[in-house]
Amino acid sequence: VYDYGTSKVVGRNQGHIKLELVDSKSSNIMNGIAFGQSSHVRYIKTKHSFDICYTIEENTHRKGEIQLLIENIQPSSTFRQSYPEL
Repeated sequence: VYDYGTSKVVGRNQGHIKLELVDSKSSNIMNGIAFGQSSHVRYIKTKHSFDICYTIEENTHRKGEIQLLIENIQPSSTFRQSYPEL
């Protein structure tokens, strides 16, 4: 996936990321939240693709809307192969 361009840090202590992600294969746009992972926002904003581990849940702030609850974020395997030193 990669960032649609609107992802941002949120939360009282700016510790979470609210994401809009684009699926690299289907081009579908998905909403997601990554609690306690604001340290990844710099990489996300580079427009490089990244891999996520997630579950699907209902957004409690927007009833009926489905979002991804993102458990883990890391640079994509293709990025890691191209830049093994990072």
